[in-house]
Amino acid sequence: MRTTRATLGLVIGVLLGSVGAQSLIGAGNDGFFWGLPFEVLAVIVRAALALVLVAALPPARRATTVTPVEALRVV
Repeated sequence: MRTTRATLGLVIGVLLGSVGAQSLIGAGNDGFFWGLPFEVLAVIVRAALALVLVAALPPARRATTVTPVEALRVV
């Protein structure tokens, strides 16, 4: 079920992103332009991965200082 939702979200995201990009740069092109140089795509993926890892570090470090019993305690 989760895989289906993730795949559906990926497909919808790619379609909406393509439509949005076409609306921004479509006036300068004839037809539908769908392409990105591999090097640019690789840089974007690496930057996104680095951003995710940097953003995940502080919460992960805080989580390691809390015991499981304390985290599950009802306040």
